[in-house]
Amino acid sequence: MKLYVFGSKRVGGVRIATLSLFNSLKKLGYEVEYIFGFKAIKLYFLNLLNILRGEKNNYYFITWGVYNFLPFPRKKSLSFLHGFPSYNQQDFLRYILFRLIIFFNKLRKIKTISVSKYAQSILQDIFTLKTTMIRNSVPLNYLRDYRPENFKKDIDIIFIGRANKFKLPIYILEYLEILANNGLNIYVIGDGESKKNYLKNKFKTRINFLNFVSHEIVLTFFKRSKYFISCSNSEPFGIVFLESILYGCKTIAPRSGGLLEIASLFPEGFRDYFTFYDDDKNAKEILLGLNFSNSINIKNEIELISKILKLYFNPINHAKEVIKNLKELDL
Repeated sequence: MKLYVFGSKRVGGVRIATLSLFNSLKKLGYEVEYIFGFKAIKLYFLNLLNILRGEKNNYYFITWGVYNFLPFPRKKSLSFLHGFPSYNQQDFLRYILFRLIIFFNKLRKIKTISVSKYAQSILQDIFTLKTTMIRNSVPLNYLRDYRPENFKKDIDIIFIGRANKFKLPIYILEYLEILANNGLNIYVIGDGESKKNYLKNKFKTRINFLNFVSHEIVLTFFKRSKYFISCSNSEPFGIVFLESILYGCKTIAPRSGGLLEIASLFPEGFRDYFTFYDDDKNAKEILLGLNFSNSINIKNEIELISKILKLYFNPINHAKEVIKNLKELDL
């Protein structure tokens, strides 16, 4: 069995998820190749006749995004949807692309994988697309290289990602500014229209604004942070939440989306790692009322967190589920 995992060169959740799957499949002993961009298109056209004639029956394809439009034999491919169409939360082109992928998958009866129960229910109930849920996992290299320790938490709240009106609305920046003016250490890492518009009208700010940094550096910031905030109302899962929790960083998000699903899998004793708000007024109340004191047993806490993540978000188990679904294609 030769597996092709279609990935991405763009920094973000999809690249992290697809690379983790690639590395997990390799660890399980499978012959696997990670491809994207021109290399993916080249692979398809150079092998088109052989693939369509079934002469390469041991080839299997794990696709996502635009690669879902490559007409691989449906008994040889799994189509991952890392979310769902959202007219309010996506640009017009991405929204239309998502709708076309759903139409294409339904037309060809391609086996489609959703990455959370939340995404699965929306795809089925709203877009009438039946999917198999394989919940996203913690990336393999995180667990492999993980060393629990008493991290020095000198950053009070951090945002990392695309600083647009969906993930970081300006009203949240205004609340964070209040906290920064009260002496708290606030970081915003990433670029986007919210950040740009806020800084255009705010000549003096105590928030620490940084541009995008490498993923390795992102993890060092999580080690230093007490809270991570992300404000998308329709986050399908959010690997970034798992990343932050793994390093003892508590989370803040709207009371909707994938973080609710993640929180439901944690024992009652860890509920303070998940803070949810309902609207802008409630968000202000919650942010201004947060407890920023450090836990005296943070090392013990994150050792337990790592065990929970390995149980419910294990990358090797995730890869095994993918293989199971690939084998079921031939039944």
